Amino acid sequence: MKLVSILAVVFIHQFTYSQDKLKWGIFSQDELGLKSVSFEPDAEAVILNEQAILTVTNNGYELEEHSRIKILSVGGYDAAQKKWTYPSDNAYNKVIFEKGQTINIVDGKEIISEIQKKDIFITKVDNETEELSVAFPNVSVGSIIEYKIKIKKPYNLYSSPWRFQNNYPTLLSKLNLKNTGYAEYKIILSGENLAKKYKGKKGRKEWELQNIPSINTYTMIYNVEDYRDRISLQYTSARLNHGTYYSANNWKGFKSLVNKDVQKSTKSVDFKEIAGNIKNGKNELETLSNCIQYIQDKYKWNEYYSVIPENLKENLFRSKSGTTADLNVLLNGILNAKNIENELVINSNRNNGRLITAYPSFSKIQNLINVVTLNGQQYLIDAANSDPTNVKFLDLKHFNVITAKLNTSADMFIQINPTVSEFISRQMFEIKPEKIELKIKNQYNGYFNADFIDSYFINLGNLKFEGKIDTLEEWKIKNKVYESDNNSDFYTFENPFLKLIKELKAEENRIYPIEINFPFHNIIQLKIKIPENYQLIAQDFNYEIKGLEDQFIYNQNVIVTDKEATLTWQFLINKSYFNKNEVKDYIDLFSKIDLHIHKTAIIKKNK
Repeated sequence: MKLVSILAVVFIHQFTYSQDKLKWGIFSQDELGLKSVSFEPDAEAVILNEQAILTVTNNGYELEEHSRIKILSVGGYDAAQKKWTYPSDNAYNKVIFEKGQTINIVDGKEIISEIQKKDIFITKVDNETEELSVAFPNVSVGSIIEYKIKIKKPYNLYSSPWRFQNNYPTLLSKLNLKNTGYAEYKIILSGENLAKKYKGKKGRKEWELQNIPSINTYTMIYNVEDYRDRISLQYTSARLNHGTYYSANNWKGFKSLVNKDVQKSTKSVDFKEIAGNIKNGKNELETLSNCIQYIQDKYKWNEYYSVIPENLKENLFRSKSGTTADLNVLLNGILNAKNIENELVINSNRNNGRLITAYPSFSKIQNLINVVTLNGQQYLIDAANSDPTNVKFLDLKHFNVITAKLNTSADMFIQINPTVSEFISRQMFEIKPEKIELKIKNQYNGYFNADFIDSYFINLGNLKFEGKIDTLEEWKIKNKVYESDNNSDFYTFENPFLKLIKELKAEENRIYPIEINFPFHNIIQLKIKIPENYQLIAQDFNYEIKGLEDQFIYNQNVIVTDKEATLTWQFLINKSYFNKNEVKDYIDLFSKIDLHIHKTAIIKKNK
């Protein structure tokens, strides 16, 4: 589903709401009559109105929420099943369901079904966690559910207590802030719409957005939390934790603490001696592989991501097990001893959300990892997870746009792209007496796999032969032969990148960055043997476009001789992240491709 701003509307007017507090059980005719959402017509439910008071206390914060949701289709019934989890033994971390009801219109009259005790369930998730769930009764298409709830959260470094953008479109979302405690904190506004409306308006205690698309409208992003309109709190200190990670409210202070712990962890460690036990390869890449293999053979990753290393001699070397921070600090020291350029960086995986450059929010900091430079090319390396036999291609979950350099006191961030993955398919099509044959040789590396490739090559006929996957240096190679007795007077060859191009296109009015899985370079070359009495027709086939400083290249061409034609398609996108200033160019390039990708080549028998 794509993010859209203007679509055909069911109701001519947009909802407008009073600034007054939402009144329990009082509904407008617009709310009662609403059947679809003008800016997201496929929505299965809609949040009509949600308002909350956020009170910062001496113990944390309390959120008093009043929400009403309308069910628009059977698929929206999930919106009437509400769940919250919280620790079972913390008085300052609780969820209190105050009241709720379901409203249905039957024969023009409001029928109200109130939440009873039997509709509220509190269950044990584990020894430390409880779940409060509410099943709203008598729900059907057209029902409105309404509830009030109080959420208590303890005082911590970083919290996101209110999200204006939800799983369903929201017509109105409003938050009021009260401060009854003595804690100092910063308000962080996330999301394009919220930042745009309130940019530069400091000291506000009230925020409101209207007609907000759901998070389902986002496309080609790693984590919706990086773009969701929401308000967060970051406390400048955590009372009894001054001088610790929990009190570091800027990157300089935070990295200073990490560097101190790195120095402590490596105290009395003789990295030259350790490095001497590791064989040098024929080049730095092979030496790097040997170092990673040595660490993984000797020590086990304990399945914990960490940015804070322990003392290597007292912990890792004795227990033979450590966190990602421990293993990567060890790799860093070994590589320094071998004079291989590298540095430690603070990282966050895609599923955790990216680092916030303005604040060292502790919840977004996940991992201490290495950036290694070989022949001018930077590679993200994790001693715990990198494959020693394929070190250039670390698991994609680690590539989350930016990392924070540790060896500088400045707020310096670097963007590391995954290594370019390549796919080359060489194909031979031949018309034989009574049958046709297509021979295919695919070779690929990096993040491509056989399943991905199978969906993009030109497929014709029945599979006659499929070879095993062979390995040649960094390449995987697979051969296939297709055969068919469906003889014809003409054959059409479509663009093999049609599906890929459709997947990578962005919506016209996009206002947020584009993130693709990994950079790639794809080449498909199809040779066609032209029999006597046949001809190739490929009118206006040749075309090339370049853009984004040649990081984006698409071309297609045909070369024809008397007995053979060669069709070639090439597609290169040499980066995985396009910022807001690049989005328009990205969209324009795909618009240009659209003018040519549907041009086909035809082999036709002469009459």
